[in-house]
Amino acid sequence: MEFTLDTSNLVDKELVVTEKVFNAKGVLIGEHFDLNDKGQTVKVLPKPETVKPNTGVDSMAGIVAMISVMAMVIGVAFIVLARRRNI
Repeated sequence: MEFTLDTSNLVDKELVVTEKVFNAKGVLIGEHFDLNDKGQTVKVLPKPETVKPNTGVDSMAGIVAMISVMAMVIGVAFIVLARRRNI
């Protein structure tokens, strides 16, 4: 059986899951209830922190490098065009 439970206030606590089965008329026909059963016990762990990787795109060094490469490409293009016009 799958279910969702808000565990935000239960970090580092141990929970015991129990089951009860009822028929269509609401009569209990089976149950599994053992507070000491480690197979029914889960521990709520803290949510792991997500760290944004530094790709260099939003760092100042990355921006300066990108502008430098663009300036170099434009400079080379002007030199090539100037030489072609003189020939």
